[in-house]
Amino acid sequence: MTPAVWRVVVWAASLLVAAAGYSGEYEEERAVTLIVPPTAFESEAHAWTPTKHNTTVTCDADGKLVLNGDVSWRNVALPMVMEGKIKEIKQRRRDGDTLLVISGRPPGVEYDEYFRFQIGTSCRDWTTSMDEIAVLTSTSLDGYRAAVAERLTPYYQWHADQVFVGDLGNVDRDLQIEMISVAHSLEPTVGFFSEVFRDKVYVGIDLGTSGVVYNTNQVNQNQRVAREITNRVFPLLKELAPIIRDAGGFEINVKLAVGYGYQGFLQQSSAPSYDQVSLYLDPYRVILFAEYEITTQALIDAAVVLVNDNRVEVDLTEQ
Repeated sequence: MTPAVWRVVVWAASLLVAAAGYSGEYEEERAVTLIVPPTAFESEAHAWTPTKHNTTVTCDADGKLVLNGDVSWRNVALPMVMEGKIKEIKQRRRDGDTLLVISGRPPGVEYDEYFRFQIGTSCRDWTTSMDEIAVLTSTSLDGYRAAVAERLTPYYQWHADQVFVGDLGNVDRDLQIEMISVAHSLEPTVGFFSEVFRDKVYVGIDLGTSGVVYNTNQVNQNQRVAREITNRVFPLLKELAPIIRDAGGFEINVKLAVGYGYQGFLQQSSAPSYDQVSLYLDPYRVILFAEYEITTQALIDAAVVLVNDNRVEVDLTEQ
């Protein structure tokens, strides 16, 4: 297990709650950790009731899960790691399917939601099949950590193959996976991509929209961008810098993307607008920044910063 995968496993283990009275495998009120991409669900949101996330589960000839008829569900997005509790298990008389309902709180959500799995009869041993995306709690924390790592590693390997392309494919494999897992541990909904900018290949990391909606009557665009960079970009760069440094003769150029909302709070009836901020960063200066050899302003001045595809200068002192 690489150090970075171990880091994410420790993060996942911090979600773990103790389970009591366990007999057998899956049973109601048993604590469980889901490790599954949020894209694998079809969601229903209703006023005054918890959001329901539904997925139809079938199994292929080898007993591997197929979610909502999609055999490639593993290769779309990084999984959420969510501690929850089994609320219901029952067999449907009409079709013989098994209904498994798990309640839990996804990353960034304030209230519990329900995740409903309708497991088809093609999954002859559905408890073994569900082990592909779920880890039942146990008295052995080491066993729990190993199980979480086993499920996370294939995701990291697949995403590394998508973003470390061209010459970057020769970067040490452990460093590739470490870069993916470090970003995932800091931002559970992170996305990755590869992009060519000014004839250079960049490893793209999309931190998504922050959920913050700024009041334009109080905070201008420079202040909004400066806050997002300070609060979200700099902490990640400090974690990524040792990986960039250890890449040897390979330059790992990094693009970071963040988003946020804004609106005039005097016109609250209008929907917020959103800015997309992109930063193309020089790897050498990222290392100097993390080692306190240059200022944060010097790092940003040397980067290409775009807001909605328009280049801007950012004054970090104005926040």
